[in-house]
Amino acid sequence: MLISRQQSDAAAPLPATPFSADPSGLPRALPPDASGRQVPPGRGGRDCDRTLRASHIVIPALCVNAPVAATSRIRSGALTIPEDVQHVGMWDQGAALADHAGTTLLAGHVHAPGQGNGALYDLYRSRPGDAVYASDADGTVTTWRIASLEAVNKSRLPDSVFAGKAGPRRLVLVTCGGPVEFHPGYGNVYRDNVIVTAVA
Repeated sequence: MLISRQQSDAAAPLPATPFSADPSGLPRALPPDASGRQVPPGRGGRDCDRTLRASHIVIPALCVNAPVAATSRIRSGALTIPEDVQHVGMWDQGAALADHAGTTLLAGHVHAPGQGNGALYDLYRSRPGDAVYASDADGTVTTWRIASLEAVNKSRLPDSVFAGKAGPRRLVLVTCGGPVEFHPGYGNVYRDNVIVTAVA
C-alpha cells in the first residue's frame, strides 16, 4: 500500500483512459543534449523546466521535474515517501537506475494541505510513449517510455510494484488518486493509487 494522507474531502484525479501499450510499438525517447542537462520538450510544447540535475526525474509532457531521494518500505506495508510533496521517493530495495533487471519504484504524494499539488499530481495525464528521464546521484541518465497507466484501490496494489531487483527491467511511478476515505491507523487517505509503468 502506498499512502498519501489528506486532511480535506477533496478527491485527487484518476485516469480517464487507462492503457497498456505494446512496448515494441512505442517511439524511442530522444536522449538529452550532449551536456546531459536539457531533455527534449514534451508533447504540446509546454514551457517547463527541462534541466536534468543529479537525482532527479523529468517528464517533459507532464511538466514534472522533481528531486529523488531514497526511501524505505515500512512494516505495515506502506511506503515512507518524502514529506515535501515536490520530492519523489525511490524505494531503496528496488533496482537502481543503472541496473539491467528488476523494477525501480518511484513514489510521491499527489497533494498535501499547506503544500498544494505534488510533483506527480499530473501522472494521471500520461500517454503511451511519453518520455521519462531519471538521473542518479552520479548524474547518470536513464531514458524511459511510458507503456501503461492504471488506477487501483490501495488494497489491491499489485505485488509487481515491489518486484525489486528481479524480473523485467521497468520503472514504476506511483501516486495517489480518487476520493478520500478514513483508514484506521492512517486517518484520511486517498482511496486509490495511480500507477505508471515505463520501459527503457
